[in-house]
Parts: sequence; C-alpha cells; structure tokens
Amino acid sequence: MSESTKEIAAREDEVIARLVAEAPAPGVDIGTAATGQPGPSGDPLVVETFGDEPHATPVVLVHGGFWRPTIDRTHLRAAAVVLGKHGHRVALPEYRRVLGDPRVSLTDLLAVDDLLAAAGWYDGPARPIWVGHSAGGTLALLRAMQSDRPAVPVVSLAGVTDLPRGHAEQLGKGAVTDWMGGGPEDLPELYAELDPQGGWTGRGTPHARLLHGQQDATVPAAYSADHPALHRIVPGAHHADLVDPASPHWHHVHTAMLQAHGSLWQDLRRS
Repeated sequence: MSESTKEIAAREDEVIARLVAEAPAPGVDIGTAATGQPGPSGDPLVVETFGDEPHATPVVLVHGGFWRPTIDRTHLRAAAVVLGKHGHRVALPEYRRVLGDPRVSLTDLLAVDDLLAAAGWYDGPARPIWVGHSAGGTLALLRAMQSDRPAVPVVSLAGVTDLPRGHAEQLGKGAVTDWMGGGPEDLPELYAELDPQGGWTGRGTPHARLLHGQQDATVPAAYSADHPALHRIVPGAHHADLVDPASPHWHHVHTAMLQAHGSLWQDLRRS
C-alpha cells in the first residue's frame, strides 16, 4: 500500500528535525560577522565554511525553509561537512528572510558572492558550484541568471522554480505569496525579476541541473520537470532526501554537481 502525501510529508519533517537535532558544530565563519564589518544592509554576513583543501572545488550551499525567518542553515550543516570531507571547500551562508521584501534575500547572497570572490574562491580553475535546496534552489537559480557576474554551475534541489505557480497553488501554505508580498497580478515587475521560470529564457544558463524527488510532498516534482533546464526526477526520493547524507538518494546530488560543473568547465576551455 503506497504512502499518502500526508505520511510522506511527516517523514520529510522527521528528517529535517533530525538534521537539526544532530547538526555538526558550526564551520569557520569567514563572513563579515567574524570581523564585525557590516554587510549590505548594515547587518553582518554569516558564512560558515567547511573543508580546508585550498585547491578543492568550491561549493555554496543555500538553505531552504520557504523563506520563513524561523528556518535557518542548521539543517544543511551535515551536508556541508560531508562535502567538505569529499574534496570540496564549502560555504554555508545565512541570508535575510523578510516576508514582503524578497529582494533582500538575493541582495545578501550576492554580497556573499562578492565576499567569496574577494577571498579568492573564484581565483582557481573551478568556479563555485551554487547548490540550493527548496527555496534555496530558487535563489541559486537566480544567481545563475545574473548576467553581470561570472557564470557559475548551479544545482537546484527540489527547488521552487515557478513563483506564479507557487502563488496560485498556495505552495507551503502561501509561502511564495508571503515572501513576495502578493501575487503576480499585484506585483508583475517583481515576479518578472525574481521568477526562475518566466525569466529563464535568454537569461538562463545551460550549466544548471535540477534534481527533484518523485515523492516530494513539499514541493511537487513538476516544479523541476516543467522547467526548461536539464532535470532529473529521482524515483522514491522525497523532499528531505536530497539534503540528507544518510539517504540512499544522496549520491544523485554528487552526480548533478559533477554534471553542472563539467558543463561549465567544457565551455570555459572552448572560450
């Protein structure tokens, strides 16, 4: 007998709760919080780092949580530690989640991007792979769409890729509507600016991979399947499997990262 959506959602919540309860110690903060310097809003940036191999492929992990202010980066520390032990230098940033003011989230992450560039993370042959989960997948895709910045490989894990659809379907109990401050009929310019689906044509990147669990009860797999970027739907996986290193589906994350990184690397060699 197959599980109901409610039962799958309960398992997803249990995994996230475990990842928070058993989270490893914080990484080394290289953000402006470590030096007391202000970020773009006057508040300090927090960027935990894991892994100390100087020539490792850098990774930026962007947490989800439907942009709710109560959900932070803690549940991604386990993934950051594992990636750090497997040849990556990992940045796990925090960013503001202000309901009704979505631009501040992207502003903070672009400030993190600038901080990493100043710290030499873009100096090597491998550019940082931006990996975002759920709402963080939205933000990682938006980083890919910044035409005035260096191209980066991007992996969206169970991302909210279509904001008008998320508003119409009241995804996450109205999470998109709350974050954006209204619907696309009220805020057409804001949705056009921040929607990874509608804004992808002409501004997107081929160096993106979308990964989604077929049994995702939090963000339906169609959000990745219907996006024009390359995607893979993982049979049997749910929403939290893609950030849980103990999950049997975790290896698909590594594969998507390698594919996105390899795609950009080939283009850079040809240029």
